[in-house]
Amino acid sequence: PGSQIAFGVMPDLRVHLVNGQHRLAAVVQARVSIEFQLLLIPCATLDDLHALYYRFDAVQRSRTTEVVLQSVGVADHYHIPRTLAKAAYHAGLFIALGLRNVPGGSRPAHLGTPDGALNAIEPWWPYVRKYGDIIAECDAPNFRRKLTSSSVMAVALVTLKYQPTKAAEFWSGVALNLNMERGDPRRTLNIALNERSLLGIEQATMIACSVAWNAWFSGRQLKILKVTYHSSCAPLGTPFANRRS
Repeated sequence: PGSQIAFGVMPDLRVHLVNGQHRLAAVVQARVSIEFQLLLIPCATLDDLHALYYRFDAVQRSRTTEVVLQSVGVADHYHIPRTLAKAAYHAGLFIALGLRNVPGGSRPAHLGTPDGALNAIEPWWPYVRKYGDIIAECDAPNFRRKLTSSSVMAVALVTLKYQPTKAAEFWSGVALNLNMERGDPRRTLNIALNERSLLGIEQATMIACSVAWNAWFSGRQLKILKVTYHSSCAPLGTPFANRRS
């Protein structure tokens, strides 16, 4: 009793519940009367209403990635599959952090909010769509899911932005692995992502993608993909190459 529920109020005075769905559902099921404090927030547009919804409880009870993306209509606006949009949402954070997986407590505060995460990925959505078109050619569903991991996508988006032609050829080769000789970095990365448990270790996965890209970009063979503790994710031909160790 006395807790707050919130509504967005549109110009035509229609109200939309933006915080308190579970508590009101509990009231209905319990068939009891509960006194709530009401917060009415004017919203000029539907975009304002959607933004208001995902901003609620950003610290204590964060909205899920799916809810945030659905609220702003990213998948529909950019014609991107929802699973790809979800992975990109987190890939944008890796890019904003310098292609590093920084623990949540050590990240800049603004990247811990839905607004911060959306702002981080905003300029990358066209490259997300391009990457989605590339990996759609892969007819192996399990491997395609690996290619849609946030850590793989972070490196892919950066290379597609700064080296669009080379990156399209590289990632298409990784996705398809057709008639490539041993030592081709694209084949080596394909095998590594398929056979090794890199996925789930985001930093190692980003470094592996960067190592394979750098070898291919430089015209070198790569028969064994090694990721060391001191390695950096620094893809050549991009601004991130300056951090190469």
